[in-house]
Amino acid sequence: MSDLEEDPQPKTSFRQKKRRVSSSSPTVGRFVRRESNFLAQLIVFWFCKVVLKRMTITAWYMDDDEVTDQRQPHRREGDSDVPVDSLAQLGVLYWSGITSPEDPKLMSIREERGYSYTDMVYVCPEKLPDYENKIKSFYREHIHYDEEIRYCVDGTGYFDIRGANDEWIRISLEAGDMIILPEGIYHRFTCDAKNYIQALRLFVGEPVWTPYNRDEIDERNNASRAKYVNAFLKRE
Repeated sequence: MSDLEEDPQPKTSFRQKKRRVSSSSPTVGRFVRRESNFLAQLIVFWFCKVVLKRMTITAWYMDDDEVTDQRQPHRREGDSDVPVDSLAQLGVLYWSGITSPEDPKLMSIREERGYSYTDMVYVCPEKLPDYENKIKSFYREHIHYDEEIRYCVDGTGYFDIRGANDEWIRISLEAGDMIILPEGIYHRFTCDAKNYIQALRLFVGEPVWTPYNRDEIDERNNASRAKYVNAFLKRE
Protein backbone atom coordinates (compact mmCIF):
# COMPACT_ATOMS: atom_id res chain seq x y z
CA MET A 1 0.00 0.00 0.00
CA SER A 2 1.40 3.41 -1.04
CA ASP A 3 1.51 6.42 1.18
CA LEU A 4 -1.29 8.01 -0.89
CA GLU A 5 -3.75 5.17 -0.43
CA GLU A 6 -6.30 5.49 2.40
CA ASP A 7 -6.09 2.89 5.14
CA PRO A 8 -9.56 1.19 5.27
CA GLN A 9 -9.18 0.58 9.03
CA PRO A 10 -8.95 3.64 11.29
CA LYS A 11 -5.78 3.62 13.27
CA THR A 12 -6.00 3.20 17.04
CA SER A 13 -3.34 4.47 19.37
CA PHE A 14 -1.80 2.25 22.01
CA ARG A 15 -3.48 4.36 24.74
CA GLN A 16 -6.93 3.94 23.12
CA LYS A 17 -6.38 0.19 22.84
CA LYS A 18 -5.39 0.02 26.49
CA ARG A 19 -8.47 2.00 27.51
CA ARG A 20 -10.73 -0.23 25.42
CA VAL A 21 -9.27 -3.37 26.89
CA SER A 22 -9.48 -2.02 30.41
CA SER A 23 -13.10 -0.87 30.18
CA SER A 24 -14.21 -4.15 28.66
CA SER A 25 -12.41 -6.26 31.24
CA PRO A 26 -14.86 -8.31 33.35
CA THR A 27 -12.89 -7.51 36.49
CA VAL A 28 -12.93 -3.77 35.84
CA GLY A 29 -16.62 -3.92 34.91
CA ARG A 30 -17.49 -5.58 38.18
CA PHE A 31 -15.46 -2.98 40.04
CA VAL A 32 -17.28 -0.10 38.31
CA ARG A 33 -20.68 -1.65 39.01
CA ARG A 34 -19.73 -2.29 42.62
CA GLU A 35 -18.54 1.29 43.07
CA SER A 36 -21.75 2.60 41.46
CA ASN A 37 -23.90 0.48 43.76
CA PHE A 38 -21.95 1.68 46.77
CA LEU A 39 -22.42 5.29 45.71
CA ALA A 40 -26.16 4.76 45.26
CA GLN A 41 -26.42 3.15 48.70
CA LEU A 42 -24.46 6.02 50.21
CA ILE A 43 -26.87 8.55 48.69
CA VAL A 44 -29.89 6.65 50.01
CA PHE A 45 -28.27 6.39 53.46
CA TRP A 46 -27.56 10.13 53.49
CA PHE A 47 -31.12 10.94 52.39
CA CYS A 48 -32.66 8.79 55.12
CA LYS A 49 -30.33 9.98 57.88
CA VAL A 50 -30.13 13.66 56.99
CA VAL A 51 -33.19 14.64 54.97
CA LEU A 52 -35.86 12.33 56.37
CA LYS A 53 -34.41 12.48 59.88
CA ARG A 54 -35.23 16.16 59.99
CA MET A 55 -38.86 15.29 60.63
CA THR A 56 -39.11 12.71 63.40
CA ILE A 57 -42.57 13.71 64.63
CA THR A 58 -45.22 11.12 63.75
CA ALA A 59 -48.97 11.04 64.37
CA TRP A 60 -51.82 8.52 64.25
CA TYR A 61 -55.49 8.08 65.13
CA MET A 62 -55.98 6.47 68.51
CA ASP A 63 -58.13 3.49 69.40
CA ASP A 64 -60.96 3.62 71.95
CA ASP A 65 -59.27 1.35 74.48
CA GLU A 66 -59.54 3.00 77.89
CA VAL A 67 -58.31 -0.05 79.81
CA THR A 68 -54.76 -0.44 78.48
CA ASP A 69 -52.14 1.81 80.07
CA GLN A 70 -52.07 5.30 78.57
CA ARG A 71 -48.34 4.96 77.85
CA GLN A 72 -48.94 2.30 75.20
CA PRO A 73 -49.16 3.50 71.57
CA HIS A 74 -52.96 3.03 71.28
CA ARG A 75 -52.75 3.04 67.51
CA ARG A 76 -56.09 2.43 65.83
CA GLU A 77 -56.29 -0.70 63.69
CA GLY A 78 -56.12 -0.29 59.95
CA ASP A 79 -54.93 2.85 58.20
CA SER A 80 -54.32 4.99 61.27
CA ASP A 81 -51.43 7.20 60.13
CA VAL A 82 -52.08 10.94 60.17
CA PRO A 83 -49.98 13.02 57.74
CA VAL A 84 -47.88 15.33 59.87
CA ASP A 85 -48.53 18.30 57.59
CA SER A 86 -52.27 18.00 58.31
CA LEU A 87 -51.59 18.96 61.94
CA ALA A 88 -51.14 22.54 60.79
CA GLN A 89 -54.81 22.58 59.78
CA LEU A 90 -55.59 22.08 63.48
CA GLY A 91 -53.27 24.91 64.45
CA VAL A 92 -50.38 22.71 65.60
CA LEU A 93 -46.88 23.89 64.69
CA TYR A 94 -43.88 21.59 64.81
CA TRP A 95 -40.16 21.33 64.10
CA SER A 96 -37.57 18.55 64.18
CA GLY A 97 -33.80 18.44 64.22
CA ILE A 98 -33.21 21.06 66.92
CA THR A 99 -29.94 20.04 68.53
CA SER A 100 -29.98 21.94 71.84
CA PRO A 101 -31.64 24.83 73.69
CA GLU A 102 -28.92 27.05 72.18
CA ASP A 103 -29.55 25.88 68.61
CA PRO A 104 -29.80 28.94 66.30
CA LYS A 105 -32.97 27.43 64.84
CA LEU A 106 -34.64 27.48 68.26
CA MET A 107 -33.27 30.92 69.06
CA SER A 108 -34.78 32.21 65.82
CA ILE A 109 -38.18 30.74 66.71
CA ARG A 110 -37.98 32.29 70.16
CA GLU A 111 -37.18 35.71 68.78
CA GLU A 112 -39.84 35.53 66.08
CA ARG A 113 -42.61 34.45 68.47
CA GLY A 114 -41.56 36.38 71.55
CA TYR A 115 -40.74 33.47 73.85
CA SER A 116 -38.81 35.31 76.52
CA TYR A 117 -38.96 32.80 79.39
CA THR A 118 -37.92 29.15 79.53
CA ASP A 119 -37.55 26.43 82.12
CA MET A 120 -36.54 22.77 82.03
CA VAL A 121 -38.78 19.96 83.25
CA TYR A 122 -38.14 16.26 83.75
CA VAL A 123 -41.05 13.84 83.68
CA CYS A 124 -39.77 10.55 85.04
CA PRO A 125 -40.14 8.49 88.24
CA GLU A 126 -36.73 9.56 89.51
CA LYS A 127 -37.30 13.32 89.28
CA LEU A 128 -41.06 13.87 89.52
CA PRO A 129 -42.55 13.11 92.94
CA ASP A 130 -45.73 11.03 92.88
CA TYR A 131 -44.99 10.24 89.25
CA GLU A 132 -47.84 7.82 88.54
CA ASN A 133 -50.52 10.19 89.80
CA LYS A 134 -48.89 13.15 88.09
CA ILE A 135 -48.95 11.62 84.64
CA LYS A 136 -52.59 10.63 85.19
CA SER A 137 -53.38 14.27 85.93
CA PHE A 138 -51.51 15.36 82.77
CA TYR A 139 -53.69 12.91 80.86
CA ARG A 140 -56.95 14.68 81.72
CA GLU A 141 -58.32 16.43 78.67
CA HIS A 142 -57.89 20.18 79.02
CA ILE A 143 -57.16 23.50 77.36
CA HIS A 144 -54.91 26.44 78.19
CA TYR A 145 -55.52 30.16 77.81
CA ASP A 146 -52.13 30.48 76.09
CA GLU A 147 -50.06 28.42 73.69
CA GLU A 148 -48.34 25.33 75.01
CA ILE A 149 -44.76 25.17 73.73
CA ARG A 150 -42.48 22.23 74.34
CA TYR A 151 -39.05 21.37 72.98
CA CYS A 152 -38.05 17.75 73.64
CA VAL A 153 -34.42 17.84 74.75
CA ASP A 154 -34.19 14.14 75.56
CA GLY A 155 -36.47 11.12 75.83
CA THR A 156 -39.87 10.57 74.23
CA GLY A 157 -43.52 11.31 74.88
CA TYR A 158 -47.02 11.70 73.47
CA PHE A 159 -49.25 14.72 73.01
CA ASP A 160 -52.85 13.83 72.16
CA ILE A 161 -55.08 16.40 70.46
CA ARG A 162 -58.68 16.39 69.32
CA GLY A 163 -59.16 16.30 65.56
CA ALA A 164 -61.77 18.11 63.48
CA ASN A 165 -64.36 15.42 64.30
CA ASP A 166 -63.40 15.25 67.99
CA GLU A 167 -61.35 12.08 67.43
CA TRP A 168 -58.08 11.62 69.30
CA ILE A 169 -54.85 12.08 67.36
CA ARG A 170 -51.64 10.98 69.06
CA ILE A 171 -48.45 12.92 68.27
CA SER A 172 -45.16 11.21 69.11
CA LEU A 173 -42.15 13.37 70.00
CA GLU A 174 -38.52 12.47 70.47
CA ALA A 175 -35.31 14.36 71.17
CA GLY A 176 -34.93 17.30 68.80
CA ASP A 177 -38.67 17.79 68.22
CA MET A 178 -40.59 20.92 69.15
CA ILE A 179 -44.34 21.42 69.19
CA ILE A 180 -46.66 24.37 69.71
CA LEU A 181 -50.28 23.72 70.62
CA PRO A 182 -52.57 26.68 70.03
CA GLU A 183 -54.61 28.34 72.75
CA GLY A 184 -57.93 26.57 73.28
CA ILE A 185 -57.16 23.18 71.69
CA TYR A 186 -58.29 20.12 73.65
CA HIS A 187 -55.26 18.02 74.44
CA ARG A 188 -53.43 15.89 77.01
CA PHE A 189 -49.92 14.56 77.59
CA THR A 190 -48.31 11.32 78.69
CA CYS A 191 -44.91 9.72 78.67
CA ASP A 192 -44.60 6.54 76.64
CA ALA A 193 -43.50 3.18 78.05
CA LYS A 194 -39.94 4.47 78.53
CA ASN A 195 -41.17 6.80 81.28
CA TYR A 196 -38.72 9.58 80.55
CA ILE A 197 -38.79 12.95 78.86
CA GLN A 198 -36.74 16.09 79.39
CA ALA A 199 -38.45 19.11 77.92
CA LEU A 200 -37.86 22.82 77.64
CA ARG A 201 -41.00 24.85 78.30
CA LEU A 202 -41.26 28.23 76.60
CA PHE A 203 -43.49 31.16 77.50
CA VAL A 204 -44.26 34.70 76.46
CA GLY A 205 -43.42 36.73 79.55
CA GLU A 206 -43.96 35.26 83.00
CA PRO A 207 -44.75 31.52 82.95
CA VAL A 208 -48.42 30.61 83.27
CA TRP A 209 -49.38 26.96 83.06
CA THR A 210 -52.94 26.40 84.20
CA PRO A 211 -54.98 23.52 82.76
CA TYR A 212 -58.74 23.98 82.39
CA ASN A 213 -60.29 20.53 82.20
CA ARG A 214 -62.92 19.94 79.55
CA ASP A 215 -65.45 18.52 81.98
CA GLU A 216 -65.16 21.61 84.18
CA ILE A 217 -65.52 24.48 81.69
CA ASP A 218 -68.46 25.97 79.83
CA GLU A 219 -67.00 25.51 76.38
CA ARG A 220 -69.76 27.49 74.66
CA ASN A 221 -68.86 30.58 76.66
CA ASN A 222 -65.13 30.03 77.04
CA ALA A 223 -63.22 32.73 75.16
CA SER A 224 -60.11 30.63 74.48
CA ARG A 225 -62.12 27.69 73.21
CA ALA A 226 -64.27 29.95 71.02
CA LYS A 227 -61.12 31.55 69.61
CA TYR A 228 -59.75 28.14 68.65
CA VAL A 229 -63.03 26.90 67.12
CA ASN A 230 -63.43 30.04 65.03
CA ALA A 231 -59.84 29.86 63.80
CA PHE A 232 -59.55 26.16 62.99
CA LEU A 233 -62.79 24.22 63.22
CA LYS A 234 -65.50 26.49 61.88
CA ARG A 235 -66.67 25.28 58.49
CA GLU A 236 -67.86 27.72 55.85
